[in-house]
Amino acid sequence: MLISIKQWETKYLRDFDVVKSGEITEERLYNTLTAMFYDYVSTNGIEPFTISFGKGNGFCINANSHVGVIVYDDITLYIMSMIPDLSLGKILYLQAQGESVESASTTRQVVDNNLNDEESISAIDYFIISMLNTVEDIKQNGMISILQEVEDTSDRITGKINFREQLAKNPAFDSFHVQKTIVCVDNPLNQVIKLALNKSKEFTALSWLIPIIDDTETFFAEVSTIEDVDSSDFPNVKDYTSIRREDYEKAILFSKYILKGFDPFEGSDPSFFPEFMLDMNVVFEYYVTRSLERIFKSGFSVKRLFTLGVGPEDIPIDKKNIELDGYYESPEGNIVIDTKNKYKAVLDRDIPDFIAANPDIYQQYYYASRLNSSNIILVYPSSKTRNEPIGKYELNFKNNKNVDMYFWGLQITSTPKENKKALIRLAKYMEELLKKKNN
Repeated sequence: MLISIKQWETKYLRDFDVVKSGEITEERLYNTLTAMFYDYVSTNGIEPFTISFGKGNGFCINANSHVGVIVYDDITLYIMSMIPDLSLGKILYLQAQGESVESASTTRQVVDNNLNDEESISAIDYFIISMLNTVEDIKQNGMISILQEVEDTSDRITGKINFREQLAKNPAFDSFHVQKTIVCVDNPLNQVIKLALNKSKEFTALSWLIPIIDDTETFFAEVSTIEDVDSSDFPNVKDYTSIRREDYEKAILFSKYILKGFDPFEGSDPSFFPEFMLDMNVVFEYYVTRSLERIFKSGFSVKRLFTLGVGPEDIPIDKKNIELDGYYESPEGNIVIDTKNKYKAVLDRDIPDFIAANPDIYQQYYYASRLNSSNIILVYPSSKTRNEPIGKYELNFKNNKNVDMYFWGLQITSTPKENKKALIRLAKYMEELLKKKNN
């Protein structure tokens, strides 16, 4: 049974279609969502939603910045992005682009370069690409293996002799029947990943991906090929290693998407859709800042720390500090970058009558004053292509630092090619802004 809600939306339980149709009572839905909440919070330590009492209208569910899927008993809760056309596949791709990779592998570089030429891309391909990138991480970190005892015949003793076999078959000891422990990568984790890679060649609409998938599959040459896996039989990474392996956890998750359906509304049985939960505040921030860091190559820093700057007795940075999402320095000056995962329909209007929130203005004005910067750019998610800011404030107060604050609507809902163009437009604007002010 699938119920859905958007980020930041508040929805009364009685307004869900499954309650309106009589498929489930409001009381049972409340009990299930309450149990789901406590189970998820106790296991994961985050609150993707809350439940509150809305007086005469009964209980309501309040979503926050997270998007994703939670399954509990026969209820699947799907928290969707509030941004139009931002699918689950695109969100996961944004997350992958926001991850810091010190030295990208050849495979990852080829994938990124080819994507830059794609005018369109299907949802399933986002998951296949994410899977390929994750397997590159597994290559770097090493495959998870298990210890397995095997029997072998050898011309020398390796391991321990199996005396029963030895006396029965080679009493002259001209060869040795031994038992030894070997490191084996042929386990359910690697078998599922190999299956997902193999099936990806049937599902992808990008012909240039197929030789890359073929090459990636060779990494699993010593792993058995399985024909299928039941939705309830996907292996748990924790059962095979005590070390936290985020690369394998992601790979198994992407395998579920590829093999069992990539959208709760399109899968044959939504209750089997794999769980995941992403904080879009974090995804958007790192997508913007890591991408700008790659575009500029130098001068742009992510998560830059500074002291508060409260005078001669400034508080040590390890005790109290300010942290910038992004900071761009050049000979012409500097710019403070802050990301705001706050989508409003006004951001996509041809003439956006946009007004920033007061706390955002106060915070960023202090940051700019602290760094002696005259420029702040607040970046918001958008579905529309922009070449100019959607608004500007001149924060010029007597006896205070003069600061110009710009608001930029960044397109993130299009193809990888168009999204990258949108980031490049922002980067070029930043460079031109400093040059213009320096002349």
